[in-house]
Amino acid sequence: MAVVANSAEDAVRRVVDGSVHSWNRRKWLALGLVLTVANVLLWLGFWSGFSHKPNAASSMLPWSLLYNSPRPLQLITSDPDIAEIQGYTGQELSVSDYANRNYIPHPEKLSREVNQLCNILLHGNKAALVDTPIAVSIAELAQENSRKIEIHSARSVELANLQTDDNLILLGSPRSNPWYAFFSDQMNFRFAYDPVSGQEIIRNIHPGPHEQAEYVPTGLGWATGQSYAIIGLVRNPDQNGHVLLLAGASAEGTEAAGKLVTDLPRLSEALKACGISTPGTAAELRAVAAS
Repeated sequence: MAVVANSAEDAVRRVVDGSVHSWNRRKWLALGLVLTVANVLLWLGFWSGFSHKPNAASSMLPWSLLYNSPRPLQLITSDPDIAEIQGYTGQELSVSDYANRNYIPHPEKLSREVNQLCNILLHGNKAALVDTPIAVSIAELAQENSRKIEIHSARSVELANLQTDDNLILLGSPRSNPWYAFFSDQMNFRFAYDPVSGQEIIRNIHPGPHEQAEYVPTGLGWATGQSYAIIGLVRNPDQNGHVLLLAGASAEGTEAAGKLVTDLPRLSEALKACGISTPGTAAELRAVAAS
Protein backbone atom coordinates (compact mmCIF):
# COMPACT_ATOMS: atom_id res chain seq x y z
CA MET A 1 0.00 0.00 0.00
CA ALA A 2 2.82 2.34 0.78
CA VAL A 3 4.16 1.84 -2.69
CA VAL A 4 0.75 2.32 -4.20
CA ALA A 5 0.19 5.43 -2.09
CA ASN A 6 3.54 6.84 -3.09
CA SER A 7 2.81 6.11 -6.73
CA ALA A 8 -0.60 7.71 -6.50
CA GLU A 9 0.89 10.66 -4.69
CA ASP A 10 3.55 10.96 -7.35
CA ALA A 11 0.91 10.71 -10.05
CA VAL A 12 -1.16 13.44 -8.43
CA ARG A 13 1.94 15.57 -8.01
CA ARG A 14 2.82 15.07 -11.69
CA VAL A 15 -0.72 16.01 -12.71
CA VAL A 16 -0.68 19.10 -10.49
CA ASP A 17 2.81 20.08 -11.66
CA GLY A 18 1.77 19.52 -15.26
CA SER A 19 -1.31 21.68 -14.76
CA VAL A 20 0.76 24.42 -13.16
CA HIS A 21 3.32 24.30 -15.96
CA SER A 22 0.55 24.24 -18.55
CA TRP A 23 -1.13 27.21 -16.86
CA ASN A 24 2.20 29.07 -16.73
CA ARG A 25 2.77 28.42 -20.42
CA ARG A 26 -0.72 29.65 -21.26
CA LYS A 27 -0.20 32.69 -19.02
CA TRP A 28 3.09 33.66 -20.69
CA LEU A 29 1.70 32.90 -24.12
CA ALA A 30 -1.30 35.14 -23.45
CA LEU A 31 0.96 37.84 -22.00
CA GLY A 32 3.24 37.62 -25.04
CA LEU A 33 0.24 37.86 -27.33
CA VAL A 34 -1.03 40.94 -25.48
CA LEU A 35 2.39 42.57 -25.69
CA THR A 36 2.66 41.75 -29.39
CA VAL A 37 -0.77 43.23 -30.12
CA ALA A 38 0.04 46.29 -28.03
CA ASN A 39 3.36 46.67 -29.84
CA VAL A 40 1.70 46.40 -33.25
CA LEU A 41 -0.97 48.93 -32.28
CA LEU A 42 1.71 51.27 -30.94
CA TRP A 43 3.72 51.08 -34.18
CA LEU A 44 0.59 51.48 -36.29
CA GLY A 45 -0.30 54.58 -34.36
CA PHE A 46 3.22 55.96 -34.67
CA TRP A 47 3.44 55.18 -38.39
CA SER A 48 -0.01 56.61 -39.04
CA GLY A 49 0.96 59.82 -37.29
CA PHE A 50 4.28 59.93 -39.13
CA SER A 51 2.84 59.23 -42.56
CA HIS A 52 0.14 61.86 -42.16
CA LYS A 53 2.50 64.45 -40.74
CA PRO A 54 2.73 67.22 -43.35
CA ASN A 55 6.24 67.70 -44.70
CA ALA A 56 7.39 71.31 -44.82
CA ALA A 57 9.08 70.85 -48.20
CA SER A 58 5.79 69.90 -49.86
CA SER A 59 4.40 73.39 -49.26
CA MET A 60 7.52 75.49 -49.88
CA LEU A 61 9.12 76.66 -53.10
CA PRO A 62 10.99 75.33 -54.95
CA TRP A 63 10.24 71.88 -53.49
CA SER A 64 6.46 72.27 -53.60
CA LEU A 65 6.75 72.59 -57.36
CA LEU A 66 9.27 69.77 -57.83
CA TYR A 67 8.10 67.19 -55.30
CA ASN A 68 4.36 67.60 -55.88
CA SER A 69 4.79 67.17 -59.61
CA PRO A 70 4.11 63.79 -61.24
CA ARG A 71 7.07 64.37 -63.59
CA PRO A 72 10.39 62.57 -63.01
CA LEU A 73 13.10 64.57 -61.24
CA GLN A 74 16.72 64.59 -62.40
CA LEU A 75 19.73 66.16 -60.67
CA ILE A 76 22.80 67.03 -62.76
CA THR A 77 26.09 67.59 -60.94
CA SER A 78 28.84 69.89 -62.16
CA ASP A 79 31.98 69.05 -64.13
CA PRO A 80 34.99 70.50 -62.23
CA ASP A 81 37.49 69.09 -64.74
CA ILE A 82 35.92 71.23 -67.49
CA ALA A 83 36.30 74.32 -65.33
CA GLU A 84 39.95 73.41 -64.75
CA ILE A 85 40.58 72.87 -68.47
CA GLN A 86 39.21 76.34 -69.23
CA GLY A 87 41.58 77.74 -66.65
CA TYR A 88 44.60 76.07 -68.23
CA THR A 89 43.67 76.89 -71.83
CA GLY A 90 42.31 80.39 -71.29
CA GLN A 91 39.43 79.40 -73.61
CA GLU A 92 35.77 79.70 -72.68
CA LEU A 93 33.71 76.65 -73.49
CA SER A 94 30.25 77.31 -74.95
CA VAL A 95 27.26 75.12 -74.24
CA SER A 96 27.30 74.22 -77.94
CA ASP A 97 30.90 72.95 -77.72
CA TYR A 98 30.06 71.04 -74.57
CA ALA A 99 27.00 69.44 -76.18
CA ASN A 100 29.15 68.37 -79.15
CA ARG A 101 31.86 67.06 -76.77
CA ASN A 102 34.35 69.55 -78.19
CA TYR A 103 35.97 70.11 -74.81
CA ILE A 104 39.14 71.78 -76.19
CA PRO A 105 37.86 74.08 -78.97
CA HIS A 106 41.28 75.22 -80.26
CA PRO A 107 43.97 72.68 -79.35
CA GLU A 108 46.24 74.11 -82.06
CA LYS A 109 46.65 77.27 -79.97
CA LEU A 110 47.95 75.37 -76.97
CA SER A 111 51.36 74.03 -76.09
CA ARG A 112 51.99 70.31 -76.19
CA GLU A 113 52.20 70.16 -72.40
CA VAL A 114 48.85 71.95 -71.89
CA ASN A 115 47.18 69.69 -74.44
CA GLN A 116 48.48 66.61 -72.66
CA LEU A 117 47.32 67.90 -69.27
CA CYS A 118 43.83 68.68 -70.58
CA ASN A 119 43.48 65.24 -72.11
CA ILE A 120 44.51 63.67 -68.84
CA LEU A 121 41.79 65.65 -67.07
CA LEU A 122 39.23 64.49 -69.62
CA HIS A 123 39.86 60.87 -68.60
CA GLY A 124 37.96 61.56 -65.38
CA ASN A 125 34.28 62.31 -64.95
CA LYS A 126 33.58 63.40 -61.42
CA ALA A 127 31.40 65.84 -59.55
CA ALA A 128 32.69 68.76 -57.52
CA LEU A 129 33.40 68.02 -53.86
CA VAL A 130 30.58 70.33 -52.72
CA ASP A 131 28.03 68.65 -54.99
CA THR A 132 27.89 65.39 -53.04
CA PRO A 133 26.42 66.70 -49.75
CA ILE A 134 23.99 68.90 -51.69
CA ALA A 135 22.76 65.92 -53.71
CA VAL A 136 22.41 63.83 -50.53
CA SER A 137 20.35 66.54 -48.78
CA ILE A 138 18.08 66.96 -51.81
CA ALA A 139 17.65 63.18 -52.07
CA GLU A 140 16.71 63.00 -48.38
CA LEU A 141 14.03 65.65 -48.90
CA ALA A 142 12.78 63.72 -51.91
CA GLN A 143 12.59 60.50 -49.88
CA GLU A 144 10.61 62.27 -47.14
CA ASN A 145 8.13 63.27 -49.84
CA SER A 146 8.03 59.77 -51.35
CA ARG A 147 9.79 60.90 -54.50
CA LYS A 148 12.67 59.36 -56.40
CA ILE A 149 15.49 61.36 -57.92
CA GLU A 150 17.91 60.40 -60.68
CA ILE A 151 21.45 61.77 -60.41
CA HIS A 152 23.72 62.27 -63.44
CA SER A 153 27.08 63.90 -64.03
CA ALA A 154 27.07 66.84 -66.45
CA ARG A 155 29.37 65.16 -68.96
CA SER A 156 27.17 62.06 -69.15
CA VAL A 157 24.18 64.19 -70.19
CA GLU A 158 23.25 64.98 -73.79
CA LEU A 159 21.14 67.86 -75.08
CA ALA A 160 18.26 65.46 -75.71
CA ASN A 161 18.23 64.66 -71.98
CA LEU A 162 17.42 68.31 -71.26
CA GLN A 163 14.75 68.60 -73.93
CA THR A 164 12.24 66.75 -71.81
CA ASP A 165 9.23 67.45 -69.62
CA ASP A 166 11.15 66.14 -66.60
CA ASN A 167 11.94 68.53 -63.76
CA LEU A 168 15.66 69.25 -63.45
CA ILE A 169 18.10 70.41 -60.79
CA LEU A 170 21.47 71.72 -61.98
CA LEU A 171 24.46 72.23 -59.69
CA GLY A 172 27.28 74.59 -60.62
CA SER A 173 27.81 77.73 -62.66
CA PRO A 174 28.29 77.84 -66.47
CA ARG A 175 32.04 77.39 -66.09
CA SER A 176 31.68 74.13 -64.17
CA ASN A 177 28.35 73.06 -65.64
CA PRO A 178 27.95 74.46 -69.18
CA TRP A 179 24.34 73.19 -69.33
CA TYR A 180 23.51 76.07 -66.98
CA ALA A 181 23.81 78.52 -69.90
CA PHE A 182 20.94 76.72 -71.61
CA PHE A 183 18.54 78.27 -69.06
CA SER A 184 20.21 81.49 -67.88
CA ASP A 185 18.65 83.83 -70.45
CA GLN A 186 15.43 83.75 -68.45
CA MET A 187 17.04 85.31 -65.40
CA ASN A 188 17.93 88.83 -64.40
CA PHE A 189 21.07 87.73 -62.54
CA ARG A 190 23.57 86.05 -64.86
CA PHE A 191 27.11 84.73 -64.65
CA ALA A 192 29.90 86.26 -66.68
CA TYR A 193 33.58 85.42 -66.81
CA ASP A 194 35.88 88.29 -65.91
CA PRO A 195 39.28 87.71 -67.59
CA VAL A 196 40.90 90.46 -65.52
CA SER A 197 40.28 88.76 -62.19
CA GLY A 198 40.16 85.30 -63.76
CA GLN A 199 36.88 84.36 -62.13
CA GLU A 200 33.13 84.29 -62.62
CA ILE A 201 31.11 87.25 -61.46
CA ILE A 202 27.36 87.85 -61.34
CA ARG A 203 25.83 90.62 -63.42
CA ASN A 204 22.49 92.20 -62.61
CA ILE A 205 20.83 92.98 -65.95
CA HIS A 206 18.22 95.33 -64.49
CA PRO A 207 19.40 96.53 -61.07
CA GLY A 208 16.65 97.47 -58.69
CA PRO A 209 16.82 99.84 -55.70
CA HIS A 210 19.73 99.02 -53.40
CA GLU A 211 21.06 96.43 -55.87
CA GLN A 212 24.50 96.31 -57.46
CA ALA A 213 25.10 96.01 -61.19
CA GLU A 214 27.83 93.43 -60.53
CA TYR A 215 28.67 91.08 -57.69
CA VAL A 216 32.36 90.23 -57.59
CA PRO A 217 33.60 87.55 -55.14
CA THR A 218 36.48 88.54 -52.89
CA GLY A 219 37.20 85.11 -51.38
CA LEU A 220 38.89 82.81 -53.87
CA GLY A 221 39.99 79.22 -53.37
CA TRP A 222 38.37 78.84 -49.95
CA ALA A 223 40.04 82.04 -48.76
CA THR A 224 38.35 84.50 -46.41
CA GLY A 225 36.02 86.91 -48.21
CA GLN A 226 32.66 87.10 -49.93
CA SER A 227 31.21 84.72 -52.47
CA TYR A 228 27.92 84.91 -54.34
CA ALA A 229 25.43 82.41 -55.69
CA ILE A 230 22.27 82.27 -57.76
CA ILE A 231 19.23 80.22 -56.80
CA GLY A 232 16.90 80.25 -59.80
CA LEU A 233 13.66 78.45 -60.61
CA VAL A 234 12.79 78.72 -64.30
CA ARG A 235 10.82 76.92 -66.98
CA ASN A 236 12.55 74.50 -69.31
CA PRO A 237 12.32 76.28 -72.71
CA ASP A 238 9.69 74.73 -74.99
CA GLN A 239 9.03 72.03 -72.38
CA ASN A 240 6.58 71.59 -69.50
CA GLY A 241 9.11 70.94 -66.75
CA HIS A 242 10.85 73.31 -64.35
CA VAL A 243 14.55 73.75 -63.65
CA LEU A 244 16.13 74.60 -60.29
CA LEU A 245 19.57 76.22 -60.67
CA LEU A 246 21.97 76.18 -57.71
CA ALA A 247 25.17 77.89 -58.74
CA GLY A 248 27.92 79.85 -57.06
CA ALA A 249 30.65 82.05 -58.47
CA SER A 250 32.92 79.72 -56.48
CA ALA A 251 32.61 76.34 -54.82
CA GLU A 252 31.80 78.12 -51.56
CA GLY A 253 28.92 79.93 -53.25
CA THR A 254 27.42 76.72 -54.62
CA GLU A 255 27.81 75.10 -51.22
CA ALA A 256 25.98 78.01 -49.55
CA ALA A 257 23.14 77.86 -52.11
CA GLY A 258 22.72 74.12 -51.53
CA LYS A 259 22.68 74.52 -47.76
CA LEU A 260 20.09 77.30 -47.94
CA VAL A 261 17.54 75.50 -50.12
CA THR A 262 17.74 72.31 -48.03
CA ASP A 263 17.52 74.10 -44.66
CA LEU A 264 13.75 74.59 -44.67
CA PRO A 265 13.45 77.05 -41.71
CA ARG A 266 16.16 79.30 -43.18
CA LEU A 267 14.69 78.94 -46.67
CA SER A 268 11.27 80.00 -45.39
CA GLU A 269 12.78 83.11 -43.78
CA ALA A 270 14.68 83.95 -46.98
CA LEU A 271 11.56 83.59 -49.14
CA LYS A 272 9.57 85.84 -46.83
CA ALA A 273 12.36 88.42 -46.92
CA CYS A 274 12.04 88.38 -50.73
CA GLY A 275 8.30 88.88 -50.53
CA ILE A 276 7.44 85.31 -51.48
CA SER A 277 4.67 83.70 -49.47
CA THR A 278 4.82 80.10 -48.30
CA PRO A 279 3.40 78.29 -50.18
CA GLY A 280 4.12 80.37 -53.25
CA THR A 281 4.15 79.91 -56.98
CA ALA A 282 6.91 79.61 -59.54
CA ALA A 283 5.63 82.76 -61.25
CA GLU A 284 5.96 84.60 -57.95
CA LEU A 285 9.54 83.46 -57.53
CA ARG A 286 10.48 84.47 -61.07
CA ALA A 287 8.84 87.87 -60.58
CA VAL A 288 11.03 88.54 -57.54
CA ALA A 289 14.14 87.36 -59.38
CA ALA A 290 13.36 89.69 -62.28
CA SER A 291 12.66 92.73 -60.10
